[in-house]
Amino acid sequence: MIGFSSNYARESLARPFYTDAHDPGRGGIYDPRETRHVVEINLGILTKIGLTANQPEFPIDPIESAAARHAADQTGGRYALLNPGAAWPNKRWPPERFGQLAAALRDEHGLRSVVLWGPGEEALAHQTVAASGESAVASDRTTIADIVALARGAAVMVSGDTGPTHLAGAVGTPVVGLYGPTRPARNGPMAAADETVSRDAICQCHHLRRCKLDRMCLLDIEVAEVVAAVGRRLAAGRPRV
Repeated sequence: MIGFSSNYARESLARPFYTDAHDPGRGGIYDPRETRHVVEINLGILTKIGLTANQPEFPIDPIESAAARHAADQTGGRYALLNPGAAWPNKRWPPERFGQLAAALRDEHGLRSVVLWGPGEEALAHQTVAASGESAVASDRTTIADIVALARGAAVMVSGDTGPTHLAGAVGTPVVGLYGPTRPARNGPMAAADETVSRDAICQCHHLRRCKLDRMCLLDIEVAEVVAAVGRRLAAGRPRV
């Protein structure tokens, strides 16, 4: 069994169970000097079996989804996908600001918003919708397949560093990522045209699940800054996948 060396293993205690270990050769998985993307780091393990990875590709087939069809029906077929949830509390931009963002996207780009939610996040979605001035609707309950279909149909997705963001990037959805305790260079969207709005340079809680300060750094990100990033991303167009 091949895995990462202790300084790169997500779970450091896993190392004794590997028969062979790959060391990517820099400071470690959470070292601020590590600027390679996590996808590149993970693909590097292929060198242990004599393979060299080329440009990453994500061949995900189109998926039929009742949740995605319902979202298209509610929004006239063109929508922004907003994701206020995340497993780490300090990765969550406030739902009230997501709601204000939805209102701005309707006014500036004619986009209604669909608010994505996962287990335990339905309240966040409804808070976002309530703050949107009828510019957003909550998605139906979703599976991973539904998230892929919703993302594929979206004009743009705005989200923190969490799984649905990376699914959206994998299917070529334009992404605006919001970052604080993780770094866009390592965890950001991979498309060159995608945008990130980040406070990782001032964050004092890198890779901690909860902020140790009285005020988390994501609160420094104002709605106008995200609206501008969405405008730039929409102007850049959708990549070919």
